[in-house]
Amino acid sequence: MGNPVETTIAAAQMVLAGVMEAHPRLTVVLAHGGGALPALRGRLRHAHRVTAPARARLRESVDASLRRFYYDTLTHDTDLLRGLVAFAGVERVVLGSDYPFDMGTQRPTEVVRALGLAPDDEARILGGNAARLLALGT
Repeated sequence: MGNPVETTIAAAQMVLAGVMEAHPRLTVVLAHGGGALPALRGRLRHAHRVTAPARARLRESVDASLRRFYYDTLTHDTDLLRGLVAFAGVERVVLGSDYPFDMGTQRPTEVVRALGLAPDDEARILGGNAARLLALGT
């Protein structure tokens, strides 16, 4: 449970400190589907609303900063992954496996295919987004 929690804490600090807004060309891919970050976005919105230092550092909305991240697909839950794709956008999700670790998934492509996305969207997640991020084939 520690790895997704650490992902969540690091990303939340980056958002509320305004790092993603201040560095719009920064590319950050969050493992573990962003950990608990997607589930805590309401709490982050609230923190931004009621905490003056967060408002001073982050001028855009919390959701806008969260959508600057890329997220991998390793959520171990189809409903969570479907919600992540809906929130972040299909162009911000990349295939993840955690291979060769025991908390990984043996068939990550099947997880994505189970979402029932349009073929172009599925292709983006299965490799197109990663190829774009890594500037492969350009």
